[in-house]
Amino acid sequence: MVNQNPQPEIYTTRHSFANGATSGTSDTQTVQTYQSHDEEVRIYAIMCNMLNGGNSSTLTTEHFFEATITSGPNAVPSNTFDIGAIHNSGCKILHLSSPILVTYRQPLQVNVQWTGIGTSDNLSVSGGIDVQVTLVGERYIRE
Repeated sequence: MVNQNPQPEIYTTRHSFANGATSGTSDTQTVQTYQSHDEEVRIYAIMCNMLNGGNSSTLTTEHFFEATITSGPNAVPSNTFDIGAIHNSGCKILHLSSPILVTYRQPLQVNVQWTGIGTSDNLSVSGGIDVQVTLVGERYIRE
């Protein structure tokens, strides 16, 4: 149950890609919102940060990853997000033009895919790459 209505929420997932991962490798994480039957979650922004898997320092070089957010059975929005562009922006955040709505018993999932530059590309970063995706939103009681 929310303590205030609406209640700010931040959900973070971490997706690990090992050195040598092939183009098309993906990792999906389910986000637990812990909402009750009369609550909804709205996601207003997505933040992305790419970290060196060996020492968790922020990467400064360009890497090609895409993210998909799924609420229930549907990808919302239907397009993927370019994580490299979000990571390389000054604030590392993308504000959504309309919120992603998550209702009771709808799984919220974040899928991150290493796209590479071509079909034969392999990830070549010592220690691999960890992609941290943070969803910024709120949980509120429906009226």
